[in-house]
Amino acid sequence: MGFYCQSRASAHDGPVITPREYIGLLGGAASMVAAGALQGTDTYRPGVADAAATSILLDRLSLQARRYPGDPTTHRRLGIAHLAAGSCKPAVRHLQIAVNILYAKATTGGCLQQSLCARLELALLLPVLLPLCRQLGKRDIASRLVSHVLLAW
Repeated sequence: MGFYCQSRASAHDGPVITPREYIGLLGGAASMVAAGALQGTDTYRPGVADAAATSILLDRLSLQARRYPGDPTTHRRLGIAHLAAGSCKPAVRHLQIAVNILYAKATTGGCLQQSLCARLELALLLPVLLPLCRQLGKRDIASRLVSHVLLAW
């Protein structure tokens, strides 16, 4: 961690990193999130729209969610798969689990890169969550998501 001279230092300031270090960490986090998407972590695949394939996908993701209940990616994928299958209630439940896990990772005092990865994944969930919240009449939840995910950076 480098040194960065702030114009107004206070007793409450924690460790400070330089802008260059922050950009490097943010770039690394973006690469990690993008690499996960390229390796097949997204549930949508062109041509896989039939009921049998969706059922198999839901079964596999459900098994994976039971094995790894703390994995936000699995819950995100399972939620999106349920949405694609037309099952709104389980979709909301799994997306909520993913948001809760990612928000905890983003706000705890752990590694900065882990926090940045979690914030990026949360931001990537917004295009799914905001229309869903609006459709379900939960505008307050949509507003909180935007303020916690986008405005808290």
